[in-house]
Amino acid sequence: MENVDFHKNGDIKLFRISGLEREHEKKLRSNENETPMSSGIYVISGEASFEAEKTIQIEAQPRADSLLYKLDETPPAHYLLLFAIQQCCLAISTPLGTAVIVAEAVCAQDEQDIKVRILSSTMLMMGLSTFAMTTFGVRLPIFQGPSATYIIPLLAMMSLPEFSCPATFIQVDSRDNSSVLMAVVNNVSVINQEIVFARLNAYGGSLLLAGFLHFLFGMTGLVSIITRFVGPITIVPVVTLFGIYIHTVVVSFSETNWLVAAITASTCLIFALYLSNYNTPVPFWTPGRGFHIIWQPLHQTFALLISIIIGWLISYAMTETDFLSSDPKSVSFNARTDARAGVIDEVPWFLFPYPGQFGVPSFSIGAFITFLINTVLSVLDSIADYNACAKVSKAPPPPAYSINRGIAVEGLMSMLSGSMGCGHATVSYGENIGIIGISRVASRSVFQLVGFMYIVFAVFGKVGAFFITMPYSVVGGSQIISFGILIGVILSYLRLIDLNSTRNLSIIGIALLLGMMLPYWVQKNPNAIHTGIGQLDNVILLCLSNPSFVGGFFACFMDNTVPGTKEERGVALELIAATEPHVYEENILTTGAPSADISRHFEHDMSVYRLPWIDETFRKWKIAKFIPIFESKKSDV
Repeated sequence: MENVDFHKNGDIKLFRISGLEREHEKKLRSNENETPMSSGIYVISGEASFEAEKTIQIEAQPRADSLLYKLDETPPAHYLLLFAIQQCCLAISTPLGTAVIVAEAVCAQDEQDIKVRILSSTMLMMGLSTFAMTTFGVRLPIFQGPSATYIIPLLAMMSLPEFSCPATFIQVDSRDNSSVLMAVVNNVSVINQEIVFARLNAYGGSLLLAGFLHFLFGMTGLVSIITRFVGPITIVPVVTLFGIYIHTVVVSFSETNWLVAAITASTCLIFALYLSNYNTPVPFWTPGRGFHIIWQPLHQTFALLISIIIGWLISYAMTETDFLSSDPKSVSFNARTDARAGVIDEVPWFLFPYPGQFGVPSFSIGAFITFLINTVLSVLDSIADYNACAKVSKAPPPPAYSINRGIAVEGLMSMLSGSMGCGHATVSYGENIGIIGISRVASRSVFQLVGFMYIVFAVFGKVGAFFITMPYSVVGGSQIISFGILIGVILSYLRLIDLNSTRNLSIIGIALLLGMMLPYWVQKNPNAIHTGIGQLDNVILLCLSNPSFVGGFFACFMDNTVPGTKEERGVALELIAATEPHVYEENILTTGAPSADISRHFEHDMSVYRLPWIDETFRKWKIAKFIPIFESKKSDV
């Protein structure tokens, strides 16, 4: 328990427990002579060999920022399900949008059957990746989902003759009077699905190879070498620029109805922040005590879920009263609750995605280069997400072997996505990290259940389709909160560096400015790059148009070339934190920095990153030193 006060007042012992102090309550109840008095009050009788006549009252007041459920703790079943649903709701709209983008990239915008199969495959990969990451990978509560950065460049490539979609027409089959979508290629009519399958297989094979390289980054320990050069000064611009440019996505969802988006966001803010010091009265009944009131911070823990439900209900009322336009071309149409109701009818009850479902994977050099660039960006982004997740989970920064495992698992899942024909890889989602900070629930079990739920959504198509009908305005409101928290968490890493250093301030400022300047210039001058090699032009344009890549590259380059001490760069403290968290806090205190802001008051030790089924003896073997995804004896805490 934390902040425990002792008060002597009689001959009974009183314990007051506030909040969802579930494990503490269980420990107190382990005394068989204990009998409950009232909500949160317990009387313990019995003999004591030391000063039995004294009374000790213990008042447990957990810190406002302490976790309700830690990484290795499992909430009760009813809470576990609600926590998982809350995380699912945040990203449930992503699979549909991703499936639509992939369909356009492979010329399947009019092939509803293929869209459904891509959607099912995407949700299956989300589930498998999330479960694998939390169980075998970095072992932090990180959600994995499709990345639009892998797909959007493919849409840009469609402007090239090689990748442009052919003209199509509908032909009626006289044998069964069915309609077949045909495409015209070199003045020859072919079935459009043949074009679609060929592109899916080309993109799938290219992604499979890029995923294999992603896997090697982790398995060979190359990532741990990268982390030696990627410190807070690099991480902050990468994710900050992502946050600055992600506002366009948030606006595209929120603009469907700003009122609903504002209500959704403000409701979450009120419950999670303004009312964070209050508990919710909950009527409760037990055989021994009958009806009574218990006080728990439910409104804070389920702030996002409550706000989504409220926003959805308001959207339903607006839909029923025709306050929102029924014209599909109107911006407000996607704020209606029935805007995507047709998806439920189109999706079959059962779907079984499998590798090679669209054919044998092939290869495209243009797609491979695009995927390879985004693989490198994904690795850098994942390192930032791992550190951000560790921060909100009150855990020390992940050690090298844990990061290696996480990157290796991401690579394996990308390979599987390629074999499935998804057309995209799975990456870490920063917005779900923000919800951990709001709910104060960092349990791995929650995200393992989320992974299982997405697998269910993939197989039982109509179940997942229901969640996909969430109004866009509600999605936008939830993203305002989640992305905002993520950016705030990343900016807090600035406290690790010397902010009085002109060196550090110059590097961060220049990196942020270049990260905004160059993509803007490329947007204004898309034909400015002429090397004489078309593929090279595309690669340069893709790099310069990515804000996180530009800002991160210049920040990393300058941070490692401009003279500066490790302490000044904030690297030394992070290295200490990765191996000796207690020494880390002592170093923070001796530097005079505010421990509440920087030291994070770790609630875990380094054991949370270890694979529990790896025998202790194995870590002492010499071979363990040569397998970068396992901890060796040298890494003991």
